[in-house]
Amino acid sequence: MAGRVVAVIGARLNSSRLPRKHLLHLASEPLIAHVVDRLRQVPEIDQVVLATTADDYNHDLVTWAADYGVACHAFDGDVNDLMGRVNEVVVQEDADIILYVCGDCPLIDMDTVAALLRALKDAPDAEVSKLTLPNGSQGTIHVGFDIVRRSFWNRMYAASSTADEREHVGAAWHHSKKVEPAAIAYANDAEVFSSIRHRISVDTAQDYYFMRRVYEDWYACHDQGTPVALEWVVDRLTAEPELRAINADVHQRGVSEDIKEIALLSEVGPEIGLGHLSRICVAAFALQATMGARVRLFIRGQVVPFESLNLLPHTWVDGFQSVSDEVLGHDAVIVDLKEIDQDASTLMARCEGNVYRVGIDRALHADQLFDFLWVPSVYLPEEAVTRLGAKLQYGLDCMLLRQPFLGNRGQASEGTAKRVVILTGGSDPAGLAQVLPEKLLAALHGHVQITWVQGPYAATPNVGSGTQASPRWTTAVSPPDLHQFVVGFDAALCVFGVSFYECLNAHVPTIVFDPLKAATAEEWQVLKKQMPDFVMQTVDDAVSQLASMMQQAAPVEIPAAADRLQGAQGRFARLVQEKLQAHSRGALHNAS
Repeated sequence: MAGRVVAVIGARLNSSRLPRKHLLHLASEPLIAHVVDRLRQVPEIDQVVLATTADDYNHDLVTWAADYGVACHAFDGDVNDLMGRVNEVVVQEDADIILYVCGDCPLIDMDTVAALLRALKDAPDAEVSKLTLPNGSQGTIHVGFDIVRRSFWNRMYAASSTADEREHVGAAWHHSKKVEPAAIAYANDAEVFSSIRHRISVDTAQDYYFMRRVYEDWYACHDQGTPVALEWVVDRLTAEPELRAINADVHQRGVSEDIKEIALLSEVGPEIGLGHLSRICVAAFALQATMGARVRLFIRGQVVPFESLNLLPHTWVDGFQSVSDEVLGHDAVIVDLKEIDQDASTLMARCEGNVYRVGIDRALHADQLFDFLWVPSVYLPEEAVTRLGAKLQYGLDCMLLRQPFLGNRGQASEGTAKRVVILTGGSDPAGLAQVLPEKLLAALHGHVQITWVQGPYAATPNVGSGTQASPRWTTAVSPPDLHQFVVGFDAALCVFGVSFYECLNAHVPTIVFDPLKAATAEEWQVLKKQMPDFVMQTVDDAVSQLASMMQQAAPVEIPAAADRLQGAQGRFARLVQEKLQAHSRGALHNAS
């Protein structure tokens, strides 16, 4: 039995975990373009339609579709009524067979879809088609599509009466079991697709980082027009645990799941740098991934480009009082500031008892304003540890760090040439740009290539004039994804701060010094004891140690203590989730 096959792609830019994700680029094209292109290569499909909504927020998606030459339907009804949106396309296109595709699945396998469509066409009594799984298989890597006949679609649509059933295609069948197909057509699938389970939809920043890595690696060795082969992705996932780890911990939200809303407060500026913002972004990503939270960042200071913010809902503010009512509408608030000043204190006081309050790092000095404290420090006074008890988590394993992808990029230089990277902070508050370049050029042998990272608030390094220094000196101005940028350097010289731990986490031997005494004397002594060859008292000591390190023939070993830097994000998110659940239970008990 033949029939008109219409592929309907559901896509809106309003994702709560990854806004505008369909227009994020993979290789040289938006994510949604790859979904469309893959469907266009399935000969059994007669029409491909992008189904979005007519609100202003999705105007860019409608414009993209027109420019790309793909049919687009902008639904005028309830933006959360996905069933209604898709049904309008089904009716307008007079579809006999509907292939519904989630617009965030850019690895949909064309051959698998084609086989399922043929199976349904060849079975006139069947209303849906499914894959036959190999014996012993627990499932398949395929995700993000359903294939149904019009008769079953009509019954699903009529049965979808609750908000959840209207918001999710097929919920009346898959979840509430209100309808069942009269018969099912089955198609065989390649066994390789049942050999591993892994997320290949893009719901969070971690998913996007995973997919971006896959696409970049594929097109590094294939022509641009060649679709990424899902078999190749499975082979990579099987062989490379580090690739799997990028988004292995992402929580898949359930249809009726209670979603927690979390506000995160941070700040940037010439006297503050970017460390607090970097850390709060890591916290936000972890909360999205581990507990499926809906997050929003409120950042105090002047707007500055920061790569992670492209993937997170955020608002720039002059002060937190201007958004206090909005913050109070959340289940929890997480604060990472240089100091808990009056602006922040007033807001925390208003949140007491209503919004669960988590303080990071410097919040320790205002512990009475918080319900839970997470302190990324190797040392705290015994009095504070005893007094705060279960309210406190601290240690080297509390560092919230952006995770780099190492892969084959983690190899240091071969031969006699060496590469070092110099990090003095987002604003270079110690003014090292004026004096440190000369020290480095004098101390490091000519075979050492020097890359100086100039932060967005920092001055240009003084490397003199002419060509004397230029052959081995590079200045990188505010490179995006600094945690990834440092991968592969033979060594780093770093001012104490978040970047020090990020370099160690990227397996880069890192000499650190603390010109501004950001660490307490006790904390510095603990670090010195744990990493004696890497923690230096003065800038001259640091430069001398770096020069000595660069003369060693053998690779420098990372200090063993750096192993404790792994996994803090997941622990943080799980603890916040547990604390928030306990807080909610307490609130319900008090209310009763």
